[in-house]
Amino acid sequence: MREEIKQKLALAQRERWSATRTIYGYLPVFGLFGVATLANDATTTTNAQTLAAGVGINFRWNVFDGGIRAADATTLKAQESSQISSAASERLNVSKQIMDAYTSYKTALLALKNTATDFSLSKKTIQNAMPRLSSDRDVTTLIQMFSLYISAADRDINSLRQYNTSIYGLYRYSALWPEMAIKPLGQRKQGLSN
Repeated sequence: MREEIKQKLALAQRERWSATRTIYGYLPVFGLFGVATLANDATTTTNAQTLAAGVGINFRWNVFDGGIRAADATTLKAQESSQISSAASERLNVSKQIMDAYTSYKTALLALKNTATDFSLSKKTIQNAMPRLSSDRDVTTLIQMFSLYISAADRDINSLRQYNTSIYGLYRYSALWPEMAIKPLGQRKQGLSN
């Protein structure tokens, strides 16, 4: 599906046809032809028609071209092989990109779950501790808890960014959205169109 591979395969096909055309240009050409002529002889006393016809064989062959056409055809065949090899190399590259993108996606998904849990726990800790801290007036503990809360929120935002980037990478390299991204993507599209 990737355009780079399609382009290389199209170039290989073009080189193959060019090589075939070049080598056929060296082969002898035979032809069969026919000629017919109808002439009217009109004189004052007679009116006659004359039909002349002929059939022939045409033969053309450049017996010696110094091997130029054969060398050109060989060069074009080599270019075809090069394009096919390049397409195969591009396929391997695409496979590696897809595997790397999938690995990044799975890692980012796991990190997103973990940071979301950390952020949720940090938020609950602050909510549960606020009544006690307001009566104790322990500012140091309060600052430490808010610092941990902000740090958890930053990690959660960064992991969400990495997750979104990994989804884009997976789509870019495979041209397929991950299953978990299809529903949120549809919701986001609907929200943008509204």
